[in-house]
This record gives sequence, structure tokens and C-alpha cells, in this order.
Amino acid sequence: MKLIEDCRKGKIDMIVTKSVSRFSRNNLDCLMYVRELKQLGIPIIFEKEGINTIQVSSELLYCGECGTPYRRCTWSRDGKKIVWRCVSRLDYGKKYCKNSPSVEESRLHNAIAAAITKKANSEEINIGGIMNHIESFGSQRDTDGIIQRQRRIAEIEKVIDDLARLNSDEAQSGELDYKFSELYAELYSVKDELEEMQNGASTLDGDMLNEMREVVTGLKNHPVEYDDKVVRQLIDCIKVMSADTIKICFKDGTVTEVLM
Repeated sequence: MKLIEDCRKGKIDMIVTKSVSRFSRNNLDCLMYVRELKQLGIPIIFEKEGINTIQVSSELLYCGECGTPYRRCTWSRDGKKIVWRCVSRLDYGKKYCKNSPSVEESRLHNAIAAAITKKANSEEINIGGIMNHIESFGSQRDTDGIIQRQRRIAEIEKVIDDLARLNSDEAQSGELDYKFSELYAELYSVKDELEEMQNGASTLDGDMLNEMREVVTGLKNHPVEYDDKVVRQLIDCIKVMSADTIKICFKDGTVTEVLM
């Protein structure tokens, strides 16, 4: 496929397509290309399904109740809008997670930008906090993250297996193709994260400290709009605590709760 070859040669930095079926008619090929392009840092935006294959929030946003990641979804209720929902709640209803709220993307982004603005204008990077964070990162954060991702992989594989066993008209007509594509894309992504953690690739280093300091210094006394790159550089994780509150954990070890 010429498009993929151009991506490999560095000629393309983003792909926007109408739907999953327009990108590739073959599910297996689609999933392979999604994974390869994600490793190259090239996002694919599927407009119909509201999917961005490289979405920072999908790597950082977790449910404050059950610890499961949040997933980006498109709602058609009262007009089309983008929301984030707990994956466990989406897949299993209230069986494991009873109270996790859906969060509108615009409110989430505004709250994150406000927290970054406040941090940039009120304090310097906490170097001591970062060093303590580095020391405990491997033993605590990675262990928790590994267990969490192993659990999620098992959950996804079970859902895939259950869907594969269906013999309904929906399954036979191909209407579940999108669901399979979404599940396999998440499965590959979580497996990649797990491999990085197990190999120790997530550890913070001196370059990261300098990068964080430069970012915060550059943001001082300037209005901050939501930016995926800045979020990735400064924030370790975000937990949705309620319909109106998120908890942001910065990479220097500081934690703040923000109203949306």
C-alpha cells in the first residue's frame, strides 16, 4: 500500500479517514497497520467512529473507582459529542464499576489546561519530588501498572473470545468488525505498554527532568491551551474521581484535584 510506504519514509505525519472500512477492507491488515503506524508516531483518525489511534488521554486517563483506563467514545445523544468512559463500565456495565461518570472531552481538556497553567505560574519544578518519584517509580508504579495491564489484557481477550463464539446475524453480517478492530487495537496498545514496563523503558531520567523544567519555564505567564505534547511531558496520570472532579498526578510527584 503506497500510503503505508510513504508513512515509513516519513512523508506523512497524520492520516484522516472517513471510517475503519475505508482505511482497509481486511480487519487483520487494518490492525497490523494501526499498530505499525502507532509505533512510528503517526495517528490515524477515523471520523465516523471518533477514534484517534494516538490519543494522549487514552494512555493517562484512569477511573478513580476501579482503576481501569478510560476510552474515547462518540455520543449522538443531544447532538454529536466526544466523551470519555471507563472501559470496564463500557464492556461489563455496572458489574465491576458502579459509579464511574462519563466525561465530556472539552471539559476534560479545559480542566487539564487550567491545572498546567496554575502549576506553571505558581511554582518551580519540584526537583526533590522528582528524584523521590524516580526512586520509587520502578518498585511501585511499574508493579501496579504491570498488574493493571495484565488484568486488562485478560479482560480484552475474554471479550474477543466471547464475540468470536457468537453465531448471530450481527456477527455473520460483519457488523461486529468495528468492535473487533477496536478491541484488537487496544489489546496491542496495552501489550506494548506492558512490554515497556517490564523492560524498564518507562523510567524517568535526567533528560526528562530538564525537559519538564524547560516546558514549565516556557509556559510561565502565558495562557495555556490543551496540548497533547505538553500533557505527555508533564503529567504521569489523571484519575476521574467524579463527574465534576479529576485528580492530576504530575511527574514531579505533586498531585492536584481540579474541578471541571
